[in-house]
Amino acid sequence: MAQRKRQAANAGVKAALRFYFPTFAPARLFRRLCAGVYVLAADSWGKWKSSVDIVSATQCVWSRMASDNPGLRWIASVRDSFGEGMQRVSFRRDARVPRAVNMLANIKGADMGASIEKQDFDAVSVAASHASEPDTMCTSRSSHDSLGEDYPEGRWRAWSTVLGAWLILSCSVGMTSAFGVFQDYYTTTWLNDRSASAISWIGGVQIFLELILGPIGGKLFDLGYIRTANISGCLLFTISFFLLSLTKPHQYIQILLAQGVGMGAGIGILYIPAQAVVSHHFRSKRALAMGLVDSGASIGGIFLSILLNYLIHGNVGFVWGIRIAAFVSLSLFIIGNLLIHIPAMPPRPASPPPTTLTDSVYILTVMWGFVASLGMYFPAFYVQLFARRHGIAESLAFYSVAIMNGASVLGRVVPSYLADKWGKMEVFVACATFGGLVGFAMLGCATPAGLVLFVLVYGFFFGASVALYLPVIDALTPAGMDKGKRMGMAVVPVGVACLVGPPISGAILGSTYTWWKGVTFASLTDTIPCIFLVVALYIHRRNKNRSADKEKTDALECKREDV
Repeated sequence: MAQRKRQAANAGVKAALRFYFPTFAPARLFRRLCAGVYVLAADSWGKWKSSVDIVSATQCVWSRMASDNPGLRWIASVRDSFGEGMQRVSFRRDARVPRAVNMLANIKGADMGASIEKQDFDAVSVAASHASEPDTMCTSRSSHDSLGEDYPEGRWRAWSTVLGAWLILSCSVGMTSAFGVFQDYYTTTWLNDRSASAISWIGGVQIFLELILGPIGGKLFDLGYIRTANISGCLLFTISFFLLSLTKPHQYIQILLAQGVGMGAGIGILYIPAQAVVSHHFRSKRALAMGLVDSGASIGGIFLSILLNYLIHGNVGFVWGIRIAAFVSLSLFIIGNLLIHIPAMPPRPASPPPTTLTDSVYILTVMWGFVASLGMYFPAFYVQLFARRHGIAESLAFYSVAIMNGASVLGRVVPSYLADKWGKMEVFVACATFGGLVGFAMLGCATPAGLVLFVLVYGFFFGASVALYLPVIDALTPAGMDKGKRMGMAVVPVGVACLVGPPISGAILGSTYTWWKGVTFASLTDTIPCIFLVVALYIHRRNKNRSADKEKTDALECKREDV
């Protein structure tokens, strides 16, 4: 009997040694010890909050084992000093915790000079149940938290990442939000030999590449190349921005390649990593954080539209106006990349993840994104040209895009805050429906007051629809699936629609500028697909209720087994 107890104790110690020191290579051991020292130093300054996890639960086992066994005292001291730091630095540990803990728990009842109390092992068993592997019956199936994901919510590295991603998107995606300035200037001056439909292809290609390259950016994110993707996208965007200043009047192909292809590809590489990296820093405020980041596109659109209108139509001119804007973007890109903190990625479960193509809620949401994007950007592209064609003063027409982006800031932040409280899918459906209906009001904004009212209301719901799309996709992503890949797949159809939507609207508008045709097409394509969202919301609620009932049933079965 005593021999079996000693064998169980030795097996537990060996399992723990393999867990904390998988190899005795000096370099790896030194790195782990340094990581523990760093995190403990951060704890002493209050940057880390203490939490009850599997490490603290097993501390009693180590201390009692070492109390009567001098050979284990050094191991126990290393565990007490560095174990918690290692747990916080590495996510890869959590998937292996239950095996080591269960081996230690088997020592229960062993007489090692000091009895291990029942509550100590209860703490171990509770902690092991929370960190159990995916194939365990009582494992939580509904959240990423079951994978041991750590959220530095409310801390400096979380909010600095929000600020850094905000700066990056304000300079990159903000340029697509300000394309109405280019649409007006190219149509009247720089490319006046081209139709409005042909010019809108430039903005369409830019948005198309921004979204169609989402799977590439998402895959880079899942592989851990977040910093590489952000820096590469920023460099490509900046170089293409400077190349745009070298183009001459009536050089349509050169402008299409520089602004449409080059700048669009740069945005496409960094867009998903800049968005998804924020979601790994937040849990309860995830939609709000992603909405704040997405508001950078609107604020960047405000700033860039005012700056470009002032420079291009002023004494500076098109060439140096573009160069000044490019230098500003380069400076903000550098600051933004320095502020972003890259989180450790959670481990993947042993069980295969569900197939995306069988997720009906996901498919219906993506279908809405495709159809709605055919007409959603029509007001953003054509509102400044619409105002000037209807005799509204240039002093107000030049600010119409900026006002719309200003309202879009509130639309990206306020509904995102409400989505964390009332449900992401519910708020998203309401904002998308109202946004489509408001689009018809563009026909009645031929006066200054009507123009301002329209751009304020439409900008709000437009910003909400755009900002909530990816948080909804994130909320629909099951635990264990590649989040970046799933987000990237969701924006590909949107990119295709943004490529063909503005040119179709421009062709319907025609050379005579028959505005009611273009507005009607854009508003119908924005309103009708809301039916997809209503059906998706119904299925989502039904699945949610079924999942809750199943979890209750599993909990009851676990209690019966314990009894």
